[in-house]
Amino acid sequence: MNPTYGYRIINTENIELKPNAATTVYAYGDWLTPDGTGAYIPAAATQKLAGVCLENITSSDPRYTTPALFYTDFSLEIDTFTIPVTTGTAIASMVGSTFDLDTPQSLDVSAPGTQFEILQILSTTLVVVRVVLTV
Repeated sequence: MNPTYGYRIINTENIELKPNAATTVYAYGDWLTPDGTGAYIPAAATQKLAGVCLENITSSDPRYTTPALFYTDFSLEIDTFTIPVTTGTAIASMVGSTFDLDTPQSLDVSAPGTQFEILQILSTTLVVVRVVLTV
C-alpha cells in the first residue's frame, strides 16, 4: 500500500473483494463505508468505516457503469494505519483523541470526531491511527 495513506502497520492485511457502486470514482487508499445497498463507497466524516480501497476505478473503467467487485483491505478495531492530516496540525497532546476524515484519504484534526483514535504522531501532517468507528 502507499506509505502516505491507508498503510497498515500492525496485523495482517485482510484482502476481500467487495461490490462497488455504479457511477462512483474510487482511488487507491480511499477509506470505505457501506452505502446501504450492499456496495461500498468512499467514506466521509462521521460514517462507519469498513476498510481501504486497493484499486482505482475511474469513469473509463467498465465497473464505473456496471458494478462489479474490487479489492479492499477490510479493517478491524485492532488494526493500525498511517494517515495524513490535511486539516489542522497534529500535535503530541492529540494522542488518545479521536478524529474524523477530512477526505476519503486524510484526517481532520481541527475538531474532535469518532472515526479514528490517534496512537502516535509521526509529524505534524502524518499520524498512526486505529479505526474506532467500524461497521
